[in-house]
Amino acid sequence: GLEAGGGDWKNLFDELQVRMVEMTEANGCLEEANGKLEEANRDLRRKVEKGEAAVKEGQRDMLFLIEEHTTSRSMAESDAKEAKAQVESLQKELEEQRKAVELSWKEGG
Repeated sequence: GLEAGGGDWKNLFDELQVRMVEMTEANGCLEEANGKLEEANRDLRRKVEKGEAAVKEGQRDMLFLIEEHTTSRSMAESDAKEAKAQVESLQKELEEQRKAVELSWKEGG
């Protein structure tokens, strides 16, 4: 045991120094791993931010397309209403002309 001469103390001291060197190396490895982890986290955060920005941009594009579609649709609808009104007024005109022709036939005939 330790009571026997200084040899055991020396062994213990050497062992302790070896352990301290190992711990220092392990700490270095741990710090390096932490650095890599932090870098990976930053990278991931950048990618997430990029992704979020892309999603927002995509949403803006979608809203723009929807708005554009809605606008062109309502324009098309009003064009269609206008065309329908024109067709109806032409039909009335034709109907009146037909009646006039029929009357003149009757009067002439």
